[in-house]
Amino acid sequence: MRWRRLSIAPAVLALVMLGACGSSAPSTGGSPTPVPLSSRLPAGIPGFDVQPEGTLGSGPADITKAATDDGASDATQVLTAAGYTDGYLRNWSDSSSTRTLYIYLFAFGSASGAQKWQQHLATEVNAAAAHGGTLTVSGIPGAAGYTSTLAGQPLLTIAFARGRYVAEVSATGSGVNADLATSVAMQEFGLLPSS
Repeated sequence: MRWRRLSIAPAVLALVMLGACGSSAPSTGGSPTPVPLSSRLPAGIPGFDVQPEGTLGSGPADITKAATDDGASDATQVLTAAGYTDGYLRNWSDSSSTRTLYIYLFAFGSASGAQKWQQHLATEVNAAAAHGGTLTVSGIPGAAGYTSTLAGQPLLTIAFARGRYVAEVSATGSGVNADLATSVAMQEFGLLPSS
């Protein structure tokens, strides 16, 4: 499940998920060497501790998990048409466990596939923003964001595509703000190849 579903029910938070490996980089042998998708996520975020795989559904995500987490009735159809290859969810908490960050990373066979999924997410983000507020993100082309609440605490979500990847960044808890969510989104954007 993703951030925009987090605003619907706190119990859904426990279902947050995803991950795997699947992008590739050239090796000296001439054939691609698999690069774990998790390596395309921040290893650390200042003031936060990465949570073990399995916490709040984090870890690899196949297409079934990604579609279930998305929750939209057409998610499997859109992911399939977009050429979904894999996904990964990682989360971090601060030392007092009052703030939590999530990055759900999706990989596709092509940049055009990633754009299809980003359009799907942007539609959902815009619908969520109608019930909360819009979060403007400078520095990430085509990013869509919204603000809302989860269990009475702020919830900020940003989604964007870069190359053949789509990232959803979410921050929730006491004291989260647009600067934090945007900073984490910019960090993730910098880790993704543009092609």
